[in-house]
Parts: sequence; structure tokens; C-alpha cells
Amino acid sequence: MTLVQAIYTCMFTKLFTVSGRARRAEFWWLMLAALIFNLCGSVLLLIPLAGALIYAGLALWMTLAHLTVTVRRLHDVNKRGWWLLLPVLGALVAGGAAVFMLSRYPGNYNAAMGIVSMACFFVLALYVVLLVLCLSKGTDGPNRFGPDPLQAEHSPYLTPQGGYDLTATHRKFYPEAEPGTYVPPQSKH
Repeated sequence: MTLVQAIYTCMFTKLFTVSGRARRAEFWWLMLAALIFNLCGSVLLLIPLAGALIYAGLALWMTLAHLTVTVRRLHDVNKRGWWLLLPVLGALVAGGAAVFMLSRYPGNYNAAMGIVSMACFFVLALYVVLLVLCLSKGTDGPNRFGPDPLQAEHSPYLTPQGGYDLTATHRKFYPEAEPGTYVPPQSKH
């Protein structure tokens, strides 16, 4: 998969699709596109109002594509998309602990900052876990989230549901057969 294919797939074809699987190439090419967009798109912010609105719309579009491809990438390593919420939940727990500490001991800012510091380390560790999952090789063959995207790319007989189109193997021997009709193999008698 190339950069252009990844951008087209993630930002147009599968923008709202969280089912299925995404290869590492699809995920990391989109991350490169997001980096380029953020570097070059910040020029739009020099235009007072229209530039900021255009940049905000494009950033929202890129964020949606990023979230859906990350969920599909997690599916490729046989993990649920809910793993994406781990750092968010960690940050909420950290904020709640700091608020609790400050409400319990109103003047003790050192203890609250200690909890926030430990929580930030914990959230960073959760982001590292997500990074490792996104760097990991996908499950070989079909898993509970769909067929292997590498096999689907190389096999003309693999259906989108993960099964094999048995009639496709007979089309090379029976080109006149309609697609989807089953032609039984010849007996060897």
C-alpha cells in the first residue's frame, strides 16, 4: 500500500468504518499524512477566520480517519477498539484522584501534584502499550474481526467475509460460467 492508497482508503473509502482490519502500512502511511498535514496545514492559520475554519474542518476529518484506522489496526492484532480509550480513562482517573486529594486535604498541593505526576507516567505507559500494539504484526489468517488484509490483497478468491469463493477457482476452467454459480469439478472416471 502506498501513501496515496492509504489516504484514499482511510479518508474517503473507510472514513466511518471501524469494522474489519487495517494493515500496518495503511496505519503508518496515514500517520505520515497527518504529520504532513499538521506541518503544512498550519499555514492556513495565517488567514484570520477562513483559514482557521478550514484548518479546523480538515483537522476534524483527519482525526476521524485517525480514530477509525486505529480501531481497525487494533482489530488486526486481535484486540478490541476499546483499547484506544485506555489513556483517556487513565487521565480521568488521575484527574479524579487529584481532585479527591485536594478536596480531602485542601492545602496539600504537593500530594496532589505527586498523584498527577504518577498518573501522567501511567498514561504515558498506556500510550506506549498502544504504540507497541500498532507496531505489532497482525494476526496471520482470519481472526474474529475479519480476513487477513494481506491475504485479501493477494488472493483473488477470498471474499470480504473471510471465506473463499469456490466458483472463482472454476472460472478459469469454465469462463462461460456466470459469477456466483457453482460448477462442480469433473469426475476422474
